Amino acid sequence: MKINHLILCPMLILSLAPVARAQEATPTSPPSTTIVVPRNYRIAVDDVLSIRVMNQPDLSVQVSVLPDGKISYPILGDVKVAGFTTEQISRRITSALAKRFVRPQVTVNVMSRQIDQISVIGSAIRTPGNRNLKEGWRVLDALADAGGLSVDKPGWATAYLLRRGSTLPIPINLVRLMTNTDPNENQPLKAGDMLFIQALDPSQIQVSVLGEVAAPRLMPAPEDGSVLTVLSTAGGPTPRAALSRASIFRRGKSIPINLQGITDGKIPDTVKMEPGDTLMIPSNKLQYSVIGAVNSPGTRDYPEGETLTVMTAIARSGGQARDANIKEATLVRVAEDGTSTRTVINMEEVLKKGDTSKDIPVQPGDYVFLPSKDPKRKFGILDALSFLPYVQLFR
Repeated sequence: MKINHLILCPMLILSLAPVARAQEATPTSPPSTTIVVPRNYRIAVDDVLSIRVMNQPDLSVQVSVLPDGKISYPILGDVKVAGFTTEQISRRITSALAKRFVRPQVTVNVMSRQIDQISVIGSAIRTPGNRNLKEGWRVLDALADAGGLSVDKPGWATAYLLRRGSTLPIPINLVRLMTNTDPNENQPLKAGDMLFIQALDPSQIQVSVLGEVAAPRLMPAPEDGSVLTVLSTAGGPTPRAALSRASIFRRGKSIPINLQGITDGKIPDTVKMEPGDTLMIPSNKLQYSVIGAVNSPGTRDYPEGETLTVMTAIARSGGQARDANIKEATLVRVAEDGTSTRTVINMEEVLKKGDTSKDIPVQPGDYVFLPSKDPKRKFGILDALSFLPYVQLFR
C-alpha cells in the first residue's frame, strides 16, 4: 500500500498542475477595499479607480482621477474617465489595449469615491448647510432635503443657483418652481452647486395700516393689492375713521384716496396697494353736540358721508326726554370769526305735520339745544353753554 501511495503522489501532483495554472489565469478579484456603486454612477474628480488586466500585472494599477477628469495609464497615457461609468471606461481601455494584446480582459472598480456635495443656504431656508448630492437631484429635491422654505409664500424670497466655475448666477423663479408651472425652473444639480435662497426685506413684501382701524399692524401684502382686504385684516375702520380722507404713503409720496363706501360695497375696490405701502386712516375730528332735554346728551363725531339734521341729531342722542320742549329746539352755530347765531326750530311741526323744510341741517361744530318744559328744571341755553369748553365764543 505504501508503494502504491508513493507512486500515485506524483500522478496526483501532475493532475493538479493544470488546475493550478487555470487558477493562476483567472482574473484577479478586486480588492476588498472596493466599494459598490450604482451601474449608472459616473466617475468624478478625485475618485480612485482600480484597473485590472488579466495576466498583465504591469497594466493593473490604482489611479486617482485628476482635476482635468483624466487618469494617467501605462502605455495609453492620459485617458478621460470623468463623466463615464466603470463599464464604459472598461470598454474604452479594452479597445485601446486590443491593438497590442490579444483579447485583453479589463476590469474597472471604484476604490473610493469623492462624495459630491452642494450648498443650500440663505435666510429663507429652514435648515441651511451642505448636503450630499444624490443621483438625479434637482432644485426641488435639495430644497425638500433642507426642510423647505422658512417664508410663508414662495414670492417672498429670491433664489439663484451658482455653479462651480461660473461667475454668472442662474436665477430661479420660486413661484413657478413651487407651482410647477415651468419645469425649466427645476434645474438639475451638479457637484459644487450653491443654491442661495434669501428672504425679501419686509418692506418688499408687507404693507402697514395706521390710524383709525381696530388693529393697526404690519401685514403681508395681499396678492391682488386689495385695500378692502387690508382694512378687513386690520379689523376694519373705527367709528371715528375719516375714510374720505385716507391716504397711501408710497416711496416718500402721499396719495390721497376716498374710501368712503368701500366697506359696504357702495364703491368698487379699485385702489391697489403695493408692498411697502402704508395705508393711513385719519381720525374724523369733525364733531357736533346735542345738549339739554335729551336722553343721551354729549358731543359726537360728525358721520362721514352723511348730512345730519336737527331731528336726526336728537334721535342719535337717544331722543327727546319726557319734559323736552320740542317747539323751541335751538341750533347754535359758531362762525370762524367767533360770532354765533341761534336758530329756533319748532320740531313739533316737523314730527307731527311732516314739514321737513323746518328741519335745519346740522354742520360740524354746531350745537343742538333742546330746552325743558319743566319749570323746576332751571336749565336754559346759557346754562347749557356754560358746560361747553367753548363757552367764551357765545358770550
